[in-house]
Amino acid sequence: MLPHGGESVRAKIVGRSKDRDGRPIGKCNSNPILDTRYYDVEFPDGSTDSFATNLIAENLYSLCDPEGHSYNTLKDIVGHRCTDEAVKRDDPDYVNGMIRQTTKGHQFQCELSDGTTTWLPLKDVKESNPVKAAEYAFAAGLAQEPAFAWWVPHVLKKRDRILKKVKSRYWKRSHKYGIELPHTVNEALDIDQRSGTDFWRRAIEKEMKNVGIAFTFPEDGMVPPGYKLIPCHMVFDVKTDLTRKARLVAGGHKTDPPKESTYSSVVSRDSFRIAFLIAALNGLDVLMGDVQNAYLNAPTKEKTYTIAGLEFGTNKVGLPALITRALYGLKSSAARWRDHISATIRDMGFKSCLADPDVWLRANTKPDGFQYYEYVLVYIDDILVISHDPHKVMDALKKQYTIKPDSIKPPDIYLGAEIRRYTIPDTNNPENRDRWAMSSDKYVKRAIAEVETELERAGERLKSKVSTPLSDGYQPELDATPELDARRGNYYQGLIGILRWIVELGRIDIVTPVADMSQFMTNPREGHLEQVLHIFAYLKRYDKSEIVFDDTSPVFDKKRFTKPDWNAYYPDSAEPIPTNAPPPRGNQVSTTCFVDADHAGCRVTRRSQTGILLFLQRAPIMWYSKRQNTVETSTFGSEFVAMKTAIEMIEAFRYKLRMMGIPIMARPTYSAITNRSLRTQHNRNRR
Repeated sequence: MLPHGGESVRAKIVGRSKDRDGRPIGKCNSNPILDTRYYDVEFPDGSTDSFATNLIAENLYSLCDPEGHSYNTLKDIVGHRCTDEAVKRDDPDYVNGMIRQTTKGHQFQCELSDGTTTWLPLKDVKESNPVKAAEYAFAAGLAQEPAFAWWVPHVLKKRDRILKKVKSRYWKRSHKYGIELPHTVNEALDIDQRSGTDFWRRAIEKEMKNVGIAFTFPEDGMVPPGYKLIPCHMVFDVKTDLTRKARLVAGGHKTDPPKESTYSSVVSRDSFRIAFLIAALNGLDVLMGDVQNAYLNAPTKEKTYTIAGLEFGTNKVGLPALITRALYGLKSSAARWRDHISATIRDMGFKSCLADPDVWLRANTKPDGFQYYEYVLVYIDDILVISHDPHKVMDALKKQYTIKPDSIKPPDIYLGAEIRRYTIPDTNNPENRDRWAMSSDKYVKRAIAEVETELERAGERLKSKVSTPLSDGYQPELDATPELDARRGNYYQGLIGILRWIVELGRIDIVTPVADMSQFMTNPREGHLEQVLHIFAYLKRYDKSEIVFDDTSPVFDKKRFTKPDWNAYYPDSAEPIPTNAPPPRGNQVSTTCFVDADHAGCRVTRRSQTGILLFLQRAPIMWYSKRQNTVETSTFGSEFVAMKTAIEMIEAFRYKLRMMGIPIMARPTYSAITNRSLRTQHNRNRR
């Protein structure tokens, strides 16, 4: 199963990919991380694409359990049949009540997730997918048959009650990041009027001013052959910095899936944290820029048109408008924009990092002879340049795109986080050079203001003097308070979205409480909402937090660590070193890991929680908190599972560093683990 046309599709490997000279690309290695081969694959629609061995192996492993067994999930029920063993409605034993519950003799033809079909006994399908089986039985007129009459009505009744509640939350979205979302232009203007602001009106005017280049109006008013009519409508959103945004989007769901890939990636958060640290380590400058109307720079291959509405102007209402650019909403727009800017950066001599395709690197040398890599990081339309002369790179990009003039500057806000220079007094460094620091303070304050506004409407307010993220002793899995209605359930989901982003922006102190509360997104209760608001009250009291990307090397007292001899158990163990990594340039770095687990932290399932912190030099780069999949009978077992996850993260982390051309010290990653409970540590946390 590989990504194709916006979904995972069963594909067939047809052979090795070859370069222009006909030679196979890459070399074989038993370790997937070190395997650099590419393969051509064929999809059911006849199209082909090339994929790295890493990606193919990743998808194969995702279909298997830890023991290597592969399982398929039910996609749909496409048919049914019954044998002579099936009980009929006129069967005397059934009429007399001697046979009450049976599924004997019935089979369903099932389409599986890998695209294949198979016949399965009704009893198995009923156990694994009762709602889907009941829906099919009702649609096929089987609900009154003896094998179905005793359970289908009950399942459908229960389904209507559960799914109605869930769907109302997902499809009737009313808030994002705690801010009320309009669904039409009239609703947007009404919100402005009620709140005494003009945020949404200005967002609409700005969008219509910029989006015009995506449309062409035929002079004769006739649509060329082969073009398909699709609707366009305004979509309203709230960005991560809580500014309002209006976007005219195309009804891409009305178009046929394009044959070419529609996948588009963005730079990962840990990559930009690494970049800021490397900038300080190698004495480089950082410059940011925002491409104006990014998608609209790329032409579209889809042949579509729309009928102009009032947003185009009264003189164009009702006229056909051809969509000639990668308008937001078309299936391929994101991919076309990424292809466009990737080609531009590639022509500038940069190469895409194999560990993060949106990190671009190019070898460079300072005037003093210091050799290093300069980087370009792309997050949709946000460009980050790390170089000793970043203006030269940005000027090259300005020749191809309109970059907002006021956005070209040393970063102060990036992906919602505040970025600033930070000086660490260092007696060993007479220059006391600047480092970079990341803070979520402004974002947190804006989020709290929105929450307090919403609570004020309900006559409530946040608690005061809150000293822990969650109430002492609170266990969300034991909460038995009433379930939230659809509107408040949607509001709960919006608050969790805010908290998750705050965690990404560096508030590591709430990572475990947010992970705990995120488990109840589908069916939250009043007690869960109260605790989420408790987290906001905690953030209000402790609103100052900053991560400094300190590039100095950590110092450890090796006497405090016992060095075990694992050679008897792992005689041939060695770190996999990728052979296709770029030659390392710049100053060396070291990695450190802190890992922990709270044994049987969940009172219901007895599953433990894993917590991991990964450092580069003295700066935290990655943090992780998640409930373990297995139930362990001892503290040692839960910590062993946590360490296994940590090792996988360390391997991936060091692989990325090498693929970014960053030299790593010869020593291994020092790892530390404690026996104290994760949840206890967080509940005792003080600022």
